[in-house]
Amino acid sequence: MDAIAELQREALDFNFNTMVSAFAFPVAVVIVYRSIKISLIEQSIIFKLNFVQAALLLINTVVQLISVFHPPPSCRFPYFLYTVLSYLGLLCVDTILYLKAYYANKSSKFIAVVCVLLQVVRLYFVIQSNISVEFEVGQINLCREVETNKWVLGIIGSEAMVIIFLCSLYLMRVYKQSQLTPSAVLSTVIRQGFTYPLAICVSFIILASLLLANVASGNTRQFLNICWVLNAWLATKQVAFAHEVRQKDRAAAMNLVNQKIALTQSLNHPDAVLTDDAQSNPWDLYLGIPKARTPSI
Repeated sequence: MDAIAELQREALDFNFNTMVSAFAFPVAVVIVYRSIKISLIEQSIIFKLNFVQAALLLINTVVQLISVFHPPPSCRFPYFLYTVLSYLGLLCVDTILYLKAYYANKSSKFIAVVCVLLQVVRLYFVIQSNISVEFEVGQINLCREVETNKWVLGIIGSEAMVIIFLCSLYLMRVYKQSQLTPSAVLSTVIRQGFTYPLAICVSFIILASLLLANVASGNTRQFLNICWVLNAWLATKQVAFAHEVRQKDRAAAMNLVNQKIALTQSLNHPDAVLTDDAQSNPWDLYLGIPKARTPSI
């Protein structure tokens, strides 16, 4: 009976791995396709970073899908490849959030220092996860991770802290601006910016609960993959919105916003983003980064 139960458990794990890989592949293809279209038009580094993180997700998804049907000789290779690709992919996403928060808050060095420290902590957990992970191979050659829970909890905890920290700083700045110059665009930016950390944190809380209950211990990589796909999708959605707004009425929209901000400054509102000493480095309201001097990009 024990052998039958073990075989049933392995079959369930195999079906789950197949389902996750099959779900992630079309999503990754769509994200890459949208990222390529946008990055060919937009020149900002944020759009390029979004393409890189999407490409890394697609590469990982293809490798994981192949490994489901053709198990590699070593269980460690797909796990190591996943951790490297996911770290780099999420680092690109974090860099996008960092650029938005950093420039929206007038190049705050505090934000830079905190982000570096949090990334170092996350890298430490990733390295420890690779060092300490062990595998067991079942009757159908399915690899299961063993003893990775505490390091995975550290990875998702540090990533959640990065996202909450950066999104909060950016949203506070955008909210202040929306109070001074209300617009539908800023309302959408705030709504999307709030949805991003909320969705990520909910997914991380669910994963942490499964790990603590020892439910997801053998399929840690697949659950993390779901969180990565969600992260990449939400990041691409934000970038696509910024591109859409800029494409529709770039010059007219920015001129209108600048006029409203200039009027606000004349009324002595210190929270206006464009101040007299910052005219040489205006803020892109859609991306949260300095925009070029010419309105064509």
